[in-house]
Order: sequence, then structure tokens, then C-alpha cells
Amino acid sequence: MLTNLRLAQIYAVLRLEVRKTLLARRGIWVYLLAFSPVLLYGGHTILMIRNGRPCDFGVDTRIFATVFQVFYLRLAIFFGCLGIFMNLIRGEVLDKSMHFYFLAPVRREVVLAGKFLAGLCVAIATYCSSIVVQFFALYAQFDWQTVQEYLSPNQGLQHLGAYVGVTLLACIGYGSVFLAAGILLRNPLVPAAVMLVWEAANPF
Repeated sequence: MLTNLRLAQIYAVLRLEVRKTLLARRGIWVYLLAFSPVLLYGGHTILMIRNGRPCDFGVDTRIFATVFQVFYLRLAIFFGCLGIFMNLIRGEVLDKSMHFYFLAPVRREVVLAGKFLAGLCVAIATYCSSIVVQFFALYAQFDWQTVQEYLSPNQGLQHLGAYVGVTLLACIGYGSVFLAAGILLRNPLVPAAVMLVWEAANPF
């Protein structure tokens, strides 16, 4: 009975926080950052179609992998999760609205779990959907038969699944670290800067 109550409370916090996070004006830059590669690939595809010839398929595939590793994974997801998860607690403290949760008969770990799951839902939905849109925006310039051959289970779909899986794990990892930093540290940007340097130094 107690477990059901806790789960119901977590779900209630989750629903509330998802609405707040999705509709927050200060989070618009997160979506712009997440979908900026779509504009790049879309513009590239439109240009190739206007020229009447598609680009080399293998070259575009390598470009996609490079942009994902250098920009999307190390910068876009990093700063996006920084903005989403640090604001879950730190933002409410700065807005002086955190006490509303403490006035309700809800345990703090329940609030924390609901907030983390809400941030995770928003981050995963945003960045995983962006990867799928990027994928098809880049390959829209090629004829359907070429794309269909590439999307066979052992090739394109497997690659797309790997990209989505890595994005999912990155959201979980970055989200956990940034939420903890927002709770434990007065200035959470310091560990974020250290982590960014660490990520830049990591060649993998």
C-alpha cells in the first residue's frame, strides 16, 4: 500500500515537472540546440536537390557520424542536460518556489525521483527524436531505393539504433551528474566546466 502511494506521488510530480520543463521559456535554447543539426542537414539536402545530384552516400554517412561525436554528443546533449537537470532543483531554489513541495505531505526522495524522471523524459524525447529527424533529413536527398537498401536491419537501422542508444545513455549519465551537482553545490557550473574539459580530453 505504501509503495503504491509513493509511486502515485512520483507520477504526480513527474507530470507536473514535465509540463513545467517543456513549457519553460528559459528552456527554449535547449530545443534550438538539439535541433540545430536538422537545419544543417535539411539545408544540405535542399541544396543537393536543387543542384540535381545527391552527395556521396558514404561521405554523408561519415559526416553524420562526425557531427554526432564532435558536436551533438559532446556539446549539444551536454549543455542541454546541463540546462534541464540543474534547473530542476537549482532553478526552484533561485525562484524561491521549492518550499511549495515541502508544504505537501510528500517525502523529499519522492520529489527528487519525480523531478529526475521528468528531466529524463524531456531530455530523451528531445534528443532522441532529434537524432531520428537528423537521420532522415540527411538522407532525404537520395532516391528511395538507395535509402531502402541502407535501412536494411543489418545496416542503417542498426546504426540509427546505436545513435539513439548512445543518446539515451548520455542523457541518463549527464542528467544524473548535473542533478546531483545542482543539489549538492552552491555553484554547480564549476563541476560542469571540469566535466566539459574531461570530455574534451577524452579521445573516445
